[in-house]
Amino acid sequence: MKNALPPYIAAKVKDLAKTNDYDEELEKEVAAKLASACHGNYLWVDIVCASLRNEETWYAIEHLDDVSRTNVLDDSLYNYYMLSTFERHPRRDREFCRTLLSTMALMNDALPMDELDALVYLDKRVNLMSIIKKCSAFLIMDNRRVSFVHRSAKAYIRERVLDNAQVSGIHSELAQKCMDYVWQTLKTKRAVRPGLANKECLP
Repeated sequence: MKNALPPYIAAKVKDLAKTNDYDEELEKEVAAKLASACHGNYLWVDIVCASLRNEETWYAIEHLDDVSRTNVLDDSLYNYYMLSTFERHPRRDREFCRTLLSTMALMNDALPMDELDALVYLDKRVNLMSIIKKCSAFLIMDNRRVSFVHRSAKAYIRERVLDNAQVSGIHSELAQKCMDYVWQTLKTKRAVRPGLANKECLP
């Protein structure tokens, strides 16, 4: 498995280089720093690369230097990104991130974007995708379905972010939002379609 790590890192960084416009020198430096700091941990590489995807290119090396002494096993990497999420984001973004992560922590499985949007409903002018990106150390999106990067990330959020005294209330609120979403979906599906406008439809 250890022999597979260098090509794994190389593939990850090559993907970053394409999406974030790394030059050849930066690509090599990022790969070298990932290899020296990850301690053979694939999850550490995944989490850091997911965060680098949403980091400005000119801050990539500084970002890697900041996380170089962290580890997934002792939660120090999650602690670093939690500080980034809740202390460094401006204005109400911290509140939005907390709502998003708390909601996801109570879900049993990945959620499609439209369902997640209905459950968190941050604000009509807030772009959910932007908030997901701010939580990229904890959440990933695949085929427009959002989930935690790893079960350890979910466990961390349940322990450090969720207020146990409020879980029951949050569950009730989410249940109501689920019913509202289902009702709105059913109403949309039962709307009169082209060609049926003159036919009698069920109420």
